[in-house]
Amino acid sequence: MQPKDTIFATAATVLVLASVAVGFWTLGSPLRQREAAWDSKRVADLRAIAGEIRAQWMRTDETRARQLPASLRALVSVPGAQPLSLQDPVTGQPYEYLRREGSAYELCATFARTSDEYRKEAGALPPSFWDHPRGPRCLVLDAARDVPR
Repeated sequence: MQPKDTIFATAATVLVLASVAVGFWTLGSPLRQREAAWDSKRVADLRAIAGEIRAQWMRTDETRARQLPASLRALVSVPGAQPLSLQDPVTGQPYEYLRREGSAYELCATFARTSDEYRKEAGALPPSFWDHPRGPRCLVLDAARDVPR
């Protein structure tokens, strides 16, 4: 190889490696991107479940007492219920649902990373009801109120 070719090959290699490094620094590793997508899916699933619980609560007529579904399976078995994802996209474990007093209930999931980590990477995202730590998180909701945004 001639010196010119060696210099060109070295410069091209450095440029490619620098581009890859900048990509990882800007976007994060592929694993971090997958974790972000999984956590977004978990939040979307919980929102959809909460929306269906709210919709069914509001559809209950005056002749019957309003009550929460006994389980998430019972929620989706009601005629006219929206199709929902009731399990974690990674582990396949079902999301947890716990009835509380009156119209209150909890939805639980396990998250890969904290909302604060995503906020730092994405910039100025405002705090949200759906913020979560890394690991298990249960959110208390109320079927008699609108689902938080």
